[in-house]
Amino acid sequence: RDRKQARAAKARGEFEELLENWKGVKPGALFRDFEAENKDAECWEALEDKEKDELFQDFMEDYERKLKRDKENNKVEWTMELKQAFQDDGQMSFRTKWRDVVDNMEGMNRFDRLDRMDALKCWEEFVEEELKKYKENLHKQKSR
Repeated sequence: RDRKQARAAKARGEFEELLENWKGVKPGALFRDFEAENKDAECWEALEDKEKDELFQDFMEDYERKLKRDKENNKVEWTMELKQAFQDDGQMSFRTKWRDVVDNMEGMNRFDRLDRMDALKCWEEFVEEELKKYKENLHKQKSR
């Protein structure tokens, strides 16, 4: 009995290690994707399906919670970097339409790592700042 428990504990440990090293992990990943890549592992047959599923679900919950926490922790920095990208672009102004911004920036890491609402809010702040600068320059030109 002790040997059986030791084998099961070892198999759980190996299974958890497979999860930790899984290259295919992404938000919303499915058990069947993990299974397809790892069903030939030695620990696979040693665990019951229910236990494998529970370990997988626990892993995914932790993984997605960590991603969310990391995203929240980095949101301010990423927003500043995106705003800088808008400024560095040189083509964007307060007249640029959001749809054009999305078309031009999609696929860029600085844009894609923020969700659309956060990117839009960042864009709105950029437009507000650019419009303010434009009005200030217009006012300076008129007062000359």
